[in-house]
Amino acid sequence: MVCGRWFSVQLGGDGVEWGALTRDGGSSRSIGFCVTDIHYADERFRLSPRKNHAPDLCRRVHGGAGGYVDCLGWLRLVALASGSKGWFPSVTLEIFPVLFSLLAAFLFAVGAQFQNIGLGHMDSRSGAAITITTSAALFILASPAFLEPSYLLHPASLIFVAVGLFRPSLSANLALAGMKFLGPTLSSTLTSTAPLFGAAFGILWLGEVLTWPTAMGTVIIIGAVMMLTKRDGKAVTNWPLWALMLPIGAAAIRSAGHVLSKVGMESIPDPYFAGLVGFVVSAVVTLLIHKARRDAQPILWLSDGARWFMAASCCYSMAILALNQALMTGQVVKVVPVVSVSPIFTLFLTVLVFRRERITARIVAAVFLVVPAVILIAVAG
Repeated sequence: MVCGRWFSVQLGGDGVEWGALTRDGGSSRSIGFCVTDIHYADERFRLSPRKNHAPDLCRRVHGGAGGYVDCLGWLRLVALASGSKGWFPSVTLEIFPVLFSLLAAFLFAVGAQFQNIGLGHMDSRSGAAITITTSAALFILASPAFLEPSYLLHPASLIFVAVGLFRPSLSANLALAGMKFLGPTLSSTLTSTAPLFGAAFGILWLGEVLTWPTAMGTVIIIGAVMMLTKRDGKAVTNWPLWALMLPIGAAAIRSAGHVLSKVGMESIPDPYFAGLVGFVVSAVVTLLIHKARRDAQPILWLSDGARWFMAASCCYSMAILALNQALMTGQVVKVVPVVSVSPIFTLFLTVLVFRRERITARIVAAVFLVVPAVILIAVAG
């Protein structure tokens, strides 16, 4: 079995309890599984339809209907079918969304390093416009291979449009304004509260359950990130009280975007399409805002700084794909805290690769906090 391949699920008629799993377009391997288990897998993974197949085969698996599942759904069926035989431990399936979340966090960190280099050549607003626009262009270039045209007319696509209106265009500007008023230390600390908003939105909007292991892991990650963002010296305090809402608003908007993306992928289970619509809309919004600013500097698309921001956009594009995959197959209360470890990766890259900082006791302590916290979230039921 190779991830990315699709597998057809053939079930018996009404009253038939067992079916078989057959790989589409290749050699088949029949595995017995219980219809009840498929219902559970359906609820857990929202089994994804394969392109270019009849609508009756593209429905999610219910009763005696046929359907298509992606590799994660296939693994879930195998794990449930194997039962006590232990052929594929069920706990392994819980780790996939966490792995995609960690991949997204790492890619966000690499992109942040490229952006940091680019900021030495141009202003942040122009750099953000280049990053978002380049990501939109990359998704458009990939559309001949990955775009399902029928999704463009699907009502749920409007959810992704709504996400693109405020993330990352609005959230990035709020974070930038917060850094301007509060400074990087306090602003980064308040922005790290995103997992709290993710947990709240996931529970209130999606009906997810926050288990004690997940809650503990979330609190530990937030504490570790806050510890790393703390710097020695006195913080600037001559800022208005309302400025506190800028980084907090950025964190809330990002978490709301995660929840809306998951809601949209319930109807359109396609991480690529979610990223495509979001980035295209956000690019249009960002360019319009940049054009409307009277003090806006011209965007130098061919400068050295632009190249670094374009490199960052490549990382961010892949990060969004990984993040959307994690959201589609996992729970918001688990995905958002793990993605929030991105500052940990950023600091490690700064120390080990770019060598702009040195390893300190604070960094070591953060590692010993974050690693168990991520494991705690990964294995939480």
